[in-house]
Amino acid sequence: MDFTNTSTVTLPAEEQPHDVAGQPVMIGLDLPAEIFLPSCLDPAPAIAMCAEAYGPNHSTRTVASALAQRGFVVILPDYYRGKGQKDRENYSDFTEVASVISKFNFRQAFHDIPTCVDYMRSHPRVDPDRVGVWGYCTGATLAIAAACIHHHVDAGGRGAYARCC
Repeated sequence: MDFTNTSTVTLPAEEQPHDVAGQPVMIGLDLPAEIFLPSCLDPAPAIAMCAEAYGPNHSTRTVASALAQRGFVVILPDYYRGKGQKDRENYSDFTEVASVISKFNFRQAFHDIPTCVDYMRSHPRVDPDRVGVWGYCTGATLAIAAACIHHHVDAGGRGAYARCC
């Protein structure tokens, strides 16, 4: 394969329509999320996806959708609870995202992730023995911390894998 001309390489994110969205669900009393389901009806492995600092956006929804197409059930929580960055697609405004992160309740989010894992383990479309956590950026921090705080959570983030007992 010729890797010198990457202009013809199509990435999975580029193949997704711009209106990729999961089905909205509420986890517990106050954690909004989207669930992405595979076409197969058999119990499937599942991933609690922890979004980057911008929160759930087209990029993370595209990855969640691609994983669902590959047979995973994916939950994408909004641990900002609707109070994150106004334009989650605007990667050029680091001022707003820095302001949002400075006010972010990490302590609450560290507990949100295991709550999502428990939600997935009880979901009828999920194989409860095959649930993990995947995170990007801020989400990787949450995924690794959740694995360290809660012994039943396995996590991967930005090329890292952790199981803290």
